[in-house]
Amino acid sequence: MIWKKEIIQEKNVLIITQLMILFLLLSFFVGSTPILFLFILGCFIFFMSYLYLNLVGNNLLLQNETTTVRLNLKDTDEWKFSLVNKGMPILKGNLRICFTNKVEPINHSFIDVRSIVEVNIPFKAWRDEQVDIIIPVKAMRRGVSRIHHIEVRIPHLFGTGLVILEHRKMLGSKKLVLPERKPVKTSKKEVNFLQGNQYTQTSIYFDPLQPIGTREYQSGDPFPYIHWKASARTQHLQTKVFSPIGARTWLLLLNVDGMKTDIETSISHCAYLIDYAVRENIPFALAINVTTFGQSLYYFLNEGEGRGQRQQAFDLLALLSLASFTIPYHLMIKDVMQRGIPYPYVIHIGSIEPSAYESLMGFGKKGSLVFSVKSIGNQGAMELWK
Repeated sequence: MIWKKEIIQEKNVLIITQLMILFLLLSFFVGSTPILFLFILGCFIFFMSYLYLNLVGNNLLLQNETTTVRLNLKDTDEWKFSLVNKGMPILKGNLRICFTNKVEPINHSFIDVRSIVEVNIPFKAWRDEQVDIIIPVKAMRRGVSRIHHIEVRIPHLFGTGLVILEHRKMLGSKKLVLPERKPVKTSKKEVNFLQGNQYTQTSIYFDPLQPIGTREYQSGDPFPYIHWKASARTQHLQTKVFSPIGARTWLLLLNVDGMKTDIETSISHCAYLIDYAVRENIPFALAINVTTFGQSLYYFLNEGEGRGQRQQAFDLLALLSLASFTIPYHLMIKDVMQRGIPYPYVIHIGSIEPSAYESLMGFGKKGSLVFSVKSIGNQGAMELWK
């Protein structure tokens, strides 16, 4: 059973019971038919009250689809589920819905207590009737919002009692509010000439399997690179031109620990850099010093590119919480280095303690360019780490 049922009897039930006993005694002593009729009527009301409170809500079903909706700040969506009543009619029901305040109702009044939004909606449901509950909401804060508590209150028609139904399970649908993107001024002056397999216009390396054209032969050009068909067509020696390739991957290191860290600002800068990397077709990896239960002790997203990679990264950022357990930042950096993957560009985001200086510079000793994101007002800037 998905509902926990509680029946609350009002104090006036005791008064009615005492009156019924009084009417019964009077009917015997006085021999009055009207008093006996009042006794029978009272018994009928008491029995119907007892029957209604015990049967109402027993066959109330809740239907909800398991969905994950991703929203940017200020985007709108809706909570939607259905109540199907297969039992006694519910005439004056009240629905209380509680969910985390990452989203807030648009058209319904609500109260916000300790980051929990509470909405009350009156409803009625006849037998075999389906009631669709729709609550339009707007994304207000980064994070995950789920409906974790539903309570149905059904008062008795004569005011002699109350039935409270509590939903025991969290609903499957959730809203994932993605982080805000605060601009970061990126640096294009420093170029790292590491070998890789991504197209890089300024690279000194090229892919001999990807010719993109020809040019006039120059003294010293390797013999295998001569394009014989083009040479025969132009009557001049032609040399193949290959696509320049190199390493462009970014390693984003996000520190969410430390008293001086403005977590929301750091997350917003990180989100902007992820968006920028996807627009510029730059592969990236992401490491966050928040503990996880898996093969890695911390959040780590392997190198990838494109929208799918961005969605995974944004999901990680949306799930971050101030209550998350963290590991020391310098230990995470050392573990990333021990993976042995060369990253041409390493970008640190957040505060950093002196204990992590040496660990961060370890990337520089291996040929990486290390940058740090400094926040100035609502904008950040990438600075070369020195």
